[in-house]
Amino acid sequence: MNYYIQGNAAKAQQIKAAFEKLGIDVLDFGFADKTVVYCSMGGACVQSLPYSINLMHILHSHSDYKELELPVEPKFKVGDWIACNADSFTLSIKSVRDENYYFHQGASLPIKDIDEHYHLWTIADAKDGDVLVDEDTNTIGIFEKIYGIRWHSKIYCAKSTCTMVYDYRGSHKIKFTKPATKEQRDLLFQKIKEAGYEWDAEKKELRKIQPHYDITNFQPFDKVLVRSGNDEEWMIEFYCKYDTLVHTSPHRDYPFMGIGYSYSQCIPYEGNEHLLGTTDMCDEQYINW
Repeated sequence: MNYYIQGNAAKAQQIKAAFEKLGIDVLDFGFADKTVVYCSMGGACVQSLPYSINLMHILHSHSDYKELELPVEPKFKVGDWIACNADSFTLSIKSVRDENYYFHQGASLPIKDIDEHYHLWTIADAKDGDVLVDEDTNTIGIFEKIYGIRWHSKIYCAKSTCTMVYDYRGSHKIKFTKPATKEQRDLLFQKIKEAGYEWDAEKKELRKIQPHYDITNFQPFDKVLVRSGNDEEWMIEFYCKYDTLVHTSPHRDYPFMGIGYSYSQCIPYEGNEHLLGTTDMCDEQYINW
């Protein structure tokens, strides 16, 4: 079998490696500066062929030629975050083996398929809402294109248990070096939740978590809105107590006691002022019956 391979002087080492894999010694073989076709005939290398020579003519004349693939050197290493211009994704490399990249996200790609569209991740690849990490300070933040970096006090710090929340805009004090891992993202959103907030991925903003109101949220003389059916209008009342015994009586559907009357539905007045005198349903967070 005869072999041929296409390359140039810049790929000399790769070309040599491809031939040597077949047991062909190319140590004394010279590589031209111009692009050429390198051939092996009968186990011995011959001189390089100028690129101007018609390769197809040679191959048609010698049907026992086989093309060699250049060995592909990994462009990236384990731990690198890479981005792709064409597909707008970001992946972190878990391992490099068997001529493949394996990513923490579960995907894999042949090393030979990594072309000029792939590059090491930089802050220029960040998108609104991306969770990023500053490795020096172990700080986790949410990227915002308009302002550069948006982060919320120490709740974004992996070492912190602080629950204070406020907006700080300005990327000059924090150098975010890479995207966050799944574990870091989970920690970030757990800290946000502990502070009483949640991240709205669609609107790209923090949102105050509204507590679900049950009987433990009400205190005597709280100003509330009450009614005894979905078709009734909301009325204002002072909360008295929740009758735990009412469920064993004929009036079991009216456990919320006001001043002299009982009701089946009770919600806080504050925040629901717009419902007074209407039959509209309250937000789901207030449904406690």
